[in-house]
Amino acid sequence: MKLISFCVVIIFSFSLNAFAKGASKKKVNSFGETISVPKTGVKSVTEVLTDFSKSEDKSMSDVFVSGNIDSVCKSKGCWLTLKGFDAKGDSACEQAALGGASQKDLRVVFKDYGFFVPKNLEGNVVLKGSIKKEKLSASQVKHFLKDLKCSKKIIKSVKAPIYRYRMIADGLVKL
Repeated sequence: MKLISFCVVIIFSFSLNAFAKGASKKKVNSFGETISVPKTGVKSVTEVLTDFSKSEDKSMSDVFVSGNIDSVCKSKGCWLTLKGFDAKGDSACEQAALGGASQKDLRVVFKDYGFFVPKNLEGNVVLKGSIKKEKLSASQVKHFLKDLKCSKKIIKSVKAPIYRYRMIADGLVKL
């Protein structure tokens, strides 16, 4: 009888351990403010950048953008970029150094530095937030390039400020 009781306790312990491991590996699919993805009105990065470049507005709010993650801050996960246009040809470092009409990606930061994403996050996402056209100083561009762990050659190539479109995301949903 003691042997049966011992076996039951061992099996129960293994079951609890397996259950606990399974619970801790649950995937998180949203970050920041909980957002409901609308059935219409979600624009691709390319659509947003094209619309913005044709507009005289310096900002847009309550925008839903979908895109494929190109890169994530390797230090903290405090920003990411989404691919746009024909971003296949350039490395993430080369894209980060571009500005204005040549911008091929959308830089995303998180509202009030209030949330981060995993540094290895990849795939398609939908974000809600506001988009601004902004001037980045050469030192800011170099900082972003260092976060991406770009080569010293690319970092040193930045000599002047650039204009970029930046999204301040309230929330993100991984698709």
